[in-house]
Formats: sequence, structure tokens, C-alpha cells
Amino acid sequence: MGNYEQGLSINSTRSESSFTFNTFRTNLRGAGYNYTFANNGIGFSLLDNLEDRITNNSDFINFHSGLNYRKQIKTSWLTFTGILNLKHYWNLSYFEARYGYNPNSLILNSSLNYRGIKNIGLISSSFTASGLLFPSLFSRTMLSSNANIYGSSTFNREYKRVPTWNISQSLKYMIDENAFFELYFSYIPSRKIYDFIELENTNNWPSVRVRPIKLLSGTAKVLFFDKSLAVSLSLRNLLDSVESYNTNGQYYNMSIFISASLQIGNKK
Repeated sequence: MGNYEQGLSINSTRSESSFTFNTFRTNLRGAGYNYTFANNGIGFSLLDNLEDRITNNSDFINFHSGLNYRKQIKTSWLTFTGILNLKHYWNLSYFEARYGYNPNSLILNSSLNYRGIKNIGLISSSFTASGLLFPSLFSRTMLSSNANIYGSSTFNREYKRVPTWNISQSLKYMIDENAFFELYFSYIPSRKIYDFIELENTNNWPSVRVRPIKLLSGTAKVLFFDKSLAVSLSLRNLLDSVESYNTNGQYYNMSIFISASLQIGNKK
């Protein structure tokens, strides 16, 4: 199964800026599932599922038009890039997932409700500054934002799962041409996911609020044998802070990754 899409895009570029208009229509073809889970004493395991198919001739269609503006400014040692994207959905199809728990039968049920709404406005933006702070130190800072600026209040509540803004910063130090060390920090503010609202209201399950994520990671990479062998060591979540992307999802602690790759043959 797949989706059928047709669209038009017009682009105008001048010097270090560009302006794009696009419009796309997508006929959705796919399937969703209503799941039933059973409590096994530690967590929940899948008990049954009921397919809820979107038929090929259904009315579930995504139709949107958008404007995108990109501007870049270069100095002797830094590059600034700004992007602004406006999108209007003439028709938007999406589904809402909800979960309910019966403590007597230890059963967790899910339900999907497909919705079609009209005239939704979204805006997103990003700002990036990158360049060499010193001869061997490269820096990249990025700030982005997302917002639902008009339309259905029901969709606006579902859209709260998308971070309103986030920021990231990376510093890459080149020890020499065959070795570097990089630090990466990102921050995602708290969000709300309403899939579990009924569980919170009736069973005191975790809140619909997702905790903020403060993630600091580091990577060291070394090249050997004329850059044929690459060995890297990565430490994720050096602060060992809470890292969870769902109100009832997995919590990740600090982790270590070691990898090696060997390139055989001519290198271009």
C-alpha cells in the first residue's frame, strides 16, 4: 500500500536568498490498528489487534499550499542561515489515538478516530549560525520553532506534541586531519501528548506532559591507514538526565557506542 501524490513547486533564487511556492495533494492509502494489551505483571503485551483500513476511494486527503523563504548571510568567519515556512492545509486528514485501561480485567485498549479538517495554518522557522571560531574549532548553533497559528482547536491540542521550539549547539575540534572530538547539546522543552488523557483522568497514569529533554553527547573519531580505517567512540546523554519522547515511553540513560569501519579499494 502507499499514498498517491501530485503537486506543483515554483522556485525563485537570487544571490543568497530563495523563495519557493508549492502546493501538493495526497490521497491517503493505508491502514491503522486498534490494539488490545494485557498486563503481564511487569508491563503490557499485545493481546489482539483489529485492522481499521483506509480504503483507496476514501475521503482522506491531504491538500496544502506553502511558501518558503530562505536567506543566507556570509561573513569572513561565520555563515547565518534563516528559513521561514508557511503552510496552509485546505484539507488535512489525521487520526487521534486514545487509550483506556480496565483495572479489573487488566486490559489496556486503544482506539483510533480518523478526522478530516479544513483550513489549518502552520508556521515553522529555523536560524543557524555556523563557522570557525578558531582555526581548529568549528561551531554550529541552531534554533527552530513550530506553531499552529489558526484552525481547529481539536487539531491544535493534538499539535502540542510538536515542540514549540528547540535549540542545539555543537562544537567540533579537529586535533589533526585524521582525528576530531565533537560535543553536541540539544534542548527540547516540555510537550503534551493527549493519547493517554483518559488514563491520566481515571487511573492516575503519568501526565500527558512530556518532560523537557536536555541532551549532551560527545564523539571522538580517529582515522588510520591513510583514512581506510575509522574508529569512533560516542557517549550519549553525558548528563544522565531524563530522556523520554513519550509520556509512557522508555526512559534512556547514558549509553556508550563504539564503531569501526574499513574502506577497501580506491578512495575518491
